[in-house]
Amino acid sequence: MSNSEAPTTGGGGGGSLEQFVLLAKSARGAAAKGLVEQAVASPGVYVFGELLACPSIAELASSPGTKAHHDLLTLFAFGTYEDFVAQRGHLPQLSDAMILKLRQLTIVSLATKNRRIPYSTLLNVLRLNNVRELEDIVIDAVYKGIIQGKLDPRNQRLEIEFWRGRDVSQQETAAMLATLGDWASRCQALVCNMEEQIERANRGKEEATKEQQRIETEIANLKKTLKMT
Repeated sequence: MSNSEAPTTGGGGGGSLEQFVLLAKSARGAAAKGLVEQAVASPGVYVFGELLACPSIAELASSPGTKAHHDLLTLFAFGTYEDFVAQRGHLPQLSDAMILKLRQLTIVSLATKNRRIPYSTLLNVLRLNNVRELEDIVIDAVYKGIIQGKLDPRNQRLEIEFWRGRDVSQQETAAMLATLGDWASRCQALVCNMEEQIERANRGKEEATKEQQRIETEIANLKKTLKMT
């Protein structure tokens, strides 16, 4: 999690999700579909991975009649508003509240890549017509604790100080593990290089000590010779 990222369990997000996870244990078919719609529309719920992992919810992906709702939950867990636009024809109808939440979650995703987001980027990604619409969405997100930051009209950008964490997909996890693996390899190479330098320094010190001892011995022998003469 980024140093600027707020915990996912705060502000009621994690606690609110628990009720849906409990209900999912006995929900099947239409009930599970309804549960998904309630979860993505519910105020304060911004992470959905635990619900996605429930067997009854996972089953939605295996049936043509319910797959759209599984895709909907997946969208809110990992996706963006751009993903919604691309998949709109295969998803259930989204309410205004759902669309607002998805746009705000999209801002969170953008914040993980750049804490200073140009208005032009936000307007394009969120498919908004004007800055006033954008300002309303951002102000609402700040009020709900999804992000914390400020609008900068002069420089036409949103400056984000921290944001609520989102779910991490398997692909993102694999990418992070690969990045950590590369970092570990670089650290190991650096350690090996430092060990070699220390070894060379120790060898140099040992050779310098031997040379000093040789010189001192020669001086002592020379003094003995001078005394004898």
